[in-house]
Amino acid sequence: MQTRWPHDPAEAWRPYEPSPADPWDLTKVLRLHRRAGFGATWAEAQRDLAAGHETAIGHLLNGAPQGPDGRAGAAIDAFADAMSESYRAGSEGLGGIRQVWFFRMVFSAWPLRERMLLAWHNHYATSESKVYDKEALTDQHLSQRKLWRSPVSQMQLAMLRDEATLTWLDGAQNLRGSINENLAREFLELFALGVGNFSEADVKDAARTLTGWQRVYERTRRVKYTEALHDPGEKAILGQKGAWHDEDLARIASAHPAAARRIAWRLWRTFVSDVDDPSPELLEGLAASMRVNGDVDVARGLEVLLRSRLFHSDCYAGRRVLSPVEWVVAALRVGQTFPPHPDLAEVIPLTDRMGQWLFQPPNVAGWPGGLEWLTDPALVARANFAAWLTSDASQVAADHWSQLPARYGVSPGDAEIDFWTCLAWGRTPTAVERGPLAAELAKPQPVARARMFRTLLCAPAAQLA
Repeated sequence: MQTRWPHDPAEAWRPYEPSPADPWDLTKVLRLHRRAGFGATWAEAQRDLAAGHETAIGHLLNGAPQGPDGRAGAAIDAFADAMSESYRAGSEGLGGIRQVWFFRMVFSAWPLRERMLLAWHNHYATSESKVYDKEALTDQHLSQRKLWRSPVSQMQLAMLRDEATLTWLDGAQNLRGSINENLAREFLELFALGVGNFSEADVKDAARTLTGWQRVYERTRRVKYTEALHDPGEKAILGQKGAWHDEDLARIASAHPAAARRIAWRLWRTFVSDVDDPSPELLEGLAASMRVNGDVDVARGLEVLLRSRLFHSDCYAGRRVLSPVEWVVAALRVGQTFPPHPDLAEVIPLTDRMGQWLFQPPNVAGWPGGLEWLTDPALVARANFAAWLTSDASQVAADHWSQLPARYGVSPGDAEIDFWTCLAWGRTPTAVERGPLAAELAKPQPVARARMFRTLLCAPAAQLA
């Protein structure tokens, strides 16, 4: 029964309740933060262990009072918002916007929001390789930030009208009498429903529905909707007929049964596993919880998933590969490399060498994820980052690593080994793993602690959640 229940939707998606046989313990706290955030600092882990599972999950779902450096969540957001507006209006390229997003991920009191924004960035993959307008890409990101857990029809419509999306997928070249199907096809296949849930006729009429946008060269925008360029005729989309516009396409697609399964699949890959496909029954169990009032309730899906028995069980532990951005941000957060933090202008290019450059996904399908993140060059790049972070080059104080466990009263020996592995791996070591780590820790201070963290970050366990 223990090996079969995770595949039964009625049991898998039922809320987790601690019991003597399955207690709320440090492993579950660390797994929650590692999968739904960017790992937990030692203070966050101890806080949520003591508070209990309901409060801990609530901190992820609704934001915690403070970020990992002790600043109020609202203050962090206000500072990041001001930086974002300054960079958006400035003359430099996307480098500043990337730095603001990294800043949010490292310091946010609401890391789940940032994890979902990475997921949406991959879901609606749009690249500056074709969209050369910094403001358009910034506005797309800010729109996703505003709608990150709204009913999915709102996100779908916003992306259909988004300047960066329209440029990326040729939506501004789709005019009455001169149809371009690119946006319609990718919308149905990648954004809304998934392969096999629509017909070629649906694509053609969806493309007619999306006509009316054209490229312009005005001071404040590059695309513009003109009703006279829209095809006003009747269209048949997913079995429904009418003189549809883009809001109708978003509504009809979001009410289709496959829409909730598509979002459930995205949540699965983001928070459970990107190397295992869920069974259709298991995926449908999560999807069913999100079908509300003819739409897909993303907030409900997140709550069901993060509260579920499946999420808090061991059955998929270590089955999701951390992307370069997730892995780097986690190292900075759990290592508490602040203040001052390493220069993010130096950090960000290092993630590019690992295979992930924000605002430059490889194609419209986004980054494939999973084991694709762990190529030989990518692993070398991760090891180089770990060496850089624990060296003087990162500007992290030389004695930071020796002082970190002492800050929390962690004694040398096995307790300190557990401290470091909990931060870097989200778990304590096995007996086989403990021996070499003890030998590493016995080397002279303060080099031993920096080398310990570097070693742990390069281990296979540190790449997984």
